[in-house]
Amino acid sequence: MSCNYLIKVRSVNIVEGDKTENEVITHADFSFIDGGYCLSYKEEKNGVNEETHITVTDGKKVIIKRYAEIETDMTIEKGVRHVSYHKLPFGEFSLDIVGKEITTDIVDDGLKLKFSYNTYSGGEVLGFAEFDITIRRKGKISGDFLREE
Repeated sequence: MSCNYLIKVRSVNIVEGDKTENEVITHADFSFIDGGYCLSYKEEKNGVNEETHITVTDGKKVIIKRYAEIETDMTIEKGVRHVSYHKLPFGEFSLDIVGKEITTDIVDDGLKLKFSYNTYSGGEVLGFAEFDITIRRKGKISGDFLREE
């Protein structure tokens, strides 16, 4: 990973009424691919190293692969139901995911990506997740990058 970018990832997760908010700022790799782009970043949570790869195709599909204590493989598309897979130290499980929103704003020094989805288990709504990601080339970052937008 060349890590020529900085990434800020804000997330909100609501599961069975419990809300968790998180914000991470770290180094990232970012590149354009045919019909979209990829970004990757590493972070440390509670002494565990995590690596996340996000691929966005045609601005309509987000594919997330996370390698950590809890491994995740999911696809998010607005209005489309996909099965997501999660591997924990004590077993594996799957959830259905239906994308609610995907927006991308590409600028010369990076991009903004926002997506959200509902999770379902046994046909019942289990939760909601929203991610707001900003990525900027190092050296082109203003103080606003680190402050609330």
